[in-house]
Amino acid sequence: MFRPLSLKGTCSILCTRGCVLKDQLISSMAGHDSGTQHQFTGFAKHFNAWTITGRRNCVLLTYAIICCIQLWVVQG
Repeated sequence: MFRPLSLKGTCSILCTRGCVLKDQLISSMAGHDSGTQHQFTGFAKHFNAWTITGRRNCVLLTYAIICCIQLWVVQG
């Protein structure tokens, strides 16, 4: 029923019942220039929206803050 096709590593196409759905790869989901090197310093070096590591650190910090608030409310 589903036939995935690959076109030179740039995108994948899923054919189902005559419809063609185009899926971008994970690398293209990171942004138009996610592969370029950015020169950040200080706080922006670890928490930014341009690099995968910076985005991950923002998510981890958000989870840590939510857990701390939850623990503070439960203990209080």
